Amino acid sequence: MGKRIFGPDRLRLLRVELAKSASGDWQEHDEELKKLDGKREQIERSIYRQTLRLEEYEDPNHPVIAAAKQRIEELTIRHAAVQNATARLKARRPAGVRPEEIIEMLDAIPDLRQALAAADPAELADICDAFQITAVYDKANRTVELSATITPELLPKDKTPTDEDDPVGGFVYIARANQGSLGPS
Repeated sequence: MGKRIFGPDRLRLLRVELAKSASGDWQEHDEELKKLDGKREQIERSIYRQTLRLEEYEDPNHPVIAAAKQRIEELTIRHAAVQNATARLKARRPAGVRPEEIIEMLDAIPDLRQALAAADPAELADICDAFQITAVYDKANRTVELSATITPELLPKDKTPTDEDDPVGGFVYIARANQGSLGPS
């Protein structure tokens, strides 16, 4: 617990684990958003170019004016479709938090190893309660699962997210018991 959750190496260790995790969902999500943003910008440029065509001619019955109006209507429909697709994609965000957000949250937690070593049992209980720390030992597989939840109340005010109803993140570390000592699995 002192090494994985509160220790100074927690970020380095977590980065290694996050590299192995399923952050691909976030990458796909972000790439799709980027594509949609590119399409939206392209459509907006096209609409702008068509409006310039409207300004070139004074005769409202000129064929170029009619074609530009029709093109603007088509582009406006496509623009709305891209905006709807973007809204749906943002609503379907991948489960969990981004790896970068987890690192920021852990970085906001000070190194508490000295405080943990000097804490009396009541203080340790309060710390475990504040971070919702749990430890589950699986005797058959000789593993210990440690988990902690970082809630907005535990973050500095400048790092507090806007959605304060849910925990901002949590992570789990599984260690294997190996001849009486615990180490990374």
